[in-house]
Amino acid sequence: MSTPTRAAHEEMPPIPATATAILRLASNERVGVDEIVDTISTDAAILSEVLRVANLAFVGVRGEVTSLKQAALFLGFKRVAGIAAAVALRSSLGSLWSAQEVRRCWLHNLATALTAEQMALVLRLSPDEVYSAGLVHDIGRFVLIIKHRNEYVRLLRERPAEEKDFRLRERERFKIDHTAAGRDLLLSLGLPPVLAQVAAGHHDTPRRGASDTIALTHVACRAATAMGCGTIHVDQDQLPENPFTDLVDLLPADHREPLLRNAESLKNVVTTLVGAYERAFS
Repeated sequence: MSTPTRAAHEEMPPIPATATAILRLASNERVGVDEIVDTISTDAAILSEVLRVANLAFVGVRGEVTSLKQAALFLGFKRVAGIAAAVALRSSLGSLWSAQEVRRCWLHNLATALTAEQMALVLRLSPDEVYSAGLVHDIGRFVLIIKHRNEYVRLLRERPAEEKDFRLRERERFKIDHTAAGRDLLLSLGLPPVLAQVAAGHHDTPRRGASDTIALTHVACRAATAMGCGTIHVDQDQLPENPFTDLVDLLPADHREPLLRNAESLKNVVTTLVGAYERAFS
């Protein structure tokens, strides 16, 4: 894993202030619904868009969502925070959001968060921290998208003849990769260190004894990709039937059987929710 140069670090652009404020609150387990609602409500444009997305994604499931607090109570405040952060990012990206590759990057973050959350529920672990970790694990891509804009989108679109670690291609082009950019951003925001650790190492096989947050987020990232929710499109007939078959050995022994047994239902929940979000954000 590379360490960014000082120049690369200093030139990193800020993620929009509203998005960072929302992510900071969502990562704090002591923060309640009211604080999230108050923060989102300070921006009328984001507030109205969050309600629009919540209704498009979930109307008919639990009835019409008419207030932010209602959305938070129905969907969970971390999911609402994720919607709000996406709305804030979308507004800062402007026309770049229309690029399929950019939307796939966000949907992969979301799918990883939802997969980690559902894995934690199956394993009877707390879902909150792993959801937050999944939501920000690839945030470094957006640091690079905001700074380099179309140049980074072109990199996402490239399919080089010689297979090469994408992080190496990022470092060759921008002197920093998305894992280092994400780590530096999350540390600068004062978020829990484990989230920065996840951003820095989510492509690396977890070490023996790694925390549940680090291990589950790594597996969730790869499982989300195996469900067709990766940053690169893969045809359905190329995806594995069970997204966890090749991944459960990375987890403690007592986690493996429950995940394999519940893989189909977990996959259905995640892909249904991601599909709903994708339609709402299109």
